[in-house]
Amino acid sequence: MHVRRTDYMRHMSIVYEGSTAAGPDFFHRAMGWLYATIKKTLIFVIVSDDADWAIENIISQRADAFLGGA
Repeated sequence: MHVRRTDYMRHMSIVYEGSTAAGPDFFHRAMGWLYATIKKTLIFVIVSDDADWAIENIISQRADAFLGGA
């Protein structure tokens, strides 16, 4: 799962005025949707340009998510 944060935060506010990047709830809901749809055991490899944010907001809250490249 690609979690783009650093440059994308500014980009979103310029291209789509008033918008923001996806928050933690978006990623957790997406992961839940995949479980419900695929109905199999899943492991999520998170890659991000803001590893600290990804760890704090996604990986630390789940047993099925790991930081790629760590």
